This record gives sequence, C-alpha cells and structure tokens, in this order.
Amino acid sequence: MSGLTSGDRQALDELRAAVIQKYGRPLLKVPVRLECVFFLGLAGPPPKSQATWERCVRKEIVKHRDVTNYQKAAEDGLKGTLLEDDCYVIRVIGMKWVAALGQQPYTQICVTTLELGGSHAP
Repeated sequence: MSGLTSGDRQALDELRAAVIQKYGRPLLKVPVRLECVFFLGLAGPPPKSQATWERCVRKEIVKHRDVTNYQKAAEDGLKGTLLEDDCYVIRVIGMKWVAALGQQPYTQICVTTLELGGSHAP
C-alpha cells in the first residue's frame, strides 16, 4: 500500500476489522468489477460565485493524486476485507470529484461479481 500515510493504513485496518466483524463471511474468490467515486474536500472558504466555484473545483480535482492511485488504495483496502486478494479485480471504473460544500471527503465503492464465459466481455 505504497503512498499511504500511517493514518491511512490504520483507517484501512479498522475498516477491515469492522467489515469482518459485521458480516463475518468468507472472502470473495471470484472475478469482480470495482466502481469507485472519490469525493475530495474543497480547501478554503466557500466560493462566492458560481464561476469561482467551478474554477476551484477544476483546480482541486487536478491537483490531487491520480485517480489510479486512489483506485489502488481502494483495491488494497478490499483485500482481506471483502476480497481474498485484489488480483480478483478484473475491471475498474474510477472517478474523482469534489464533495458538496461543508461535506467531508468520502468514497463510494461498488463491487459487482462477474461471470466469465461466453462471448460477453465483463
């Protein structure tokens, strides 16, 4: 989990423990599609106009890490929590955006199991 702070690692460990305690089910060992939306926090005071808001959003989105870095952190967080290993992730869809004013940053993750076979791509 390179690029993560010790606080990030601790949060992932706590998440793993909470999910395992709540659901207590075996880890998935099947191919999955992972869809993530990473909502980033907007730094500073609220913008006064729509144009300023749009400029701030564009700046905030491009100044943070690549979406692939966030995606990898999500995969790593699912390893040992929901998935036996992140190698089972065979399709990823990721997006980063800015959370609404006053809202804390958060992440939405959707994991869908995939059936392989036939002529249909996952």
